[in-house]
Amino acid sequence: MNQKPNMWQRVVEFVTGKGFYLAVLVCVMAIGLSAYFLIQGVRSNLPQLADEPASGTASITVTPAPKPTATPRPTPTPAPTPTPVPQPTLAPTQAQTTAAYSWPVSGTVISSFSVEALSYNEAMGDWRTHEGIDIATSLGTRVQATAKGVVSQVYDDDVMGVTVVVDHGNELYSVYSNLAENPPVEVGDTVASDTVVGEVGETAAAESGKEPHLHFAMYEGANAVNPETYLGQ
Repeated sequence: MNQKPNMWQRVVEFVTGKGFYLAVLVCVMAIGLSAYFLIQGVRSNLPQLADEPASGTASITVTPAPKPTATPRPTPTPAPTPTPVPQPTLAPTQAQTTAAYSWPVSGTVISSFSVEALSYNEAMGDWRTHEGIDIATSLGTRVQATAKGVVSQVYDDDVMGVTVVVDHGNELYSVYSNLAENPPVEVGDTVASDTVVGEVGETAAAESGKEPHLHFAMYEGANAVNPETYLGQ
């Protein structure tokens, strides 16, 4: 005969049956309630503004970076004007000398310039240098200045006869010897390349044995130079 279970047995059956799930549900609810109260406690400790929504317009102030100060440019100092350096006087070229100096007479050179080698002079009976050139031409031929200049000397030399000297500047001189008496120029006269300074004569004792000619010489300072260097061919 089956007996109805008593109250205690029913409780045991409920706990071991459906009661197990109920117990689990109760535990979950307890955990959830504990978590809820924990969160509420934490939030209550936060600042009041943390739960308030943001309002208004945010204002951001941007401070511009200071502009760099321009460094003034230094005033340029003008370069000093170079002082021209005087250039040394060079010997004239063939083209320059031909254009600037002309032959004093037309004729043939019968005695050349020679200051390094001695030559025998029959008229004087000795050996000597020849500081010029002898240009053969007829007696009375008019002698013209080789270039512009100023007459610096007019004299009668015991050896070279009647002589006229023209100063061309820069210590360059032209010398005309064996001229006829009484040349038409005086000291201080300004001459050009076509100015007549005398006529071919026979007054040079040192060259009396030669045919009529003009003894023509040129000097740079005190040094005799070959006139053909200035005259060209």
